[in-house]
Amino acid sequence: MLGHTQRGGTPSAFDRILGTAYGVSAMELVLKEQWGKMPALANGRLENIDIKDAVKGLKLLSPYFYDLAKVFFG
Repeated sequence: MLGHTQRGGTPSAFDRILGTAYGVSAMELVLKEQWGKMPALANGRLENIDIKDAVKGLKLLSPYFYDLAKVFFG
């Protein structure tokens, strides 16, 4: 996955399984003709949600993590 390459790390077993699970879940939605839905990781499991719900608002970074990132990126 490109994201891991950009961050300089190797995907873990969880990352690899999660990627496969996203693909399987997305294909199941196609086979069921459930257009406008997408798999999302929530509470440790994949759930199918409406895409409009996924993009309806900004998802902001916690100030804690923003301050933590300043240590590395200034």
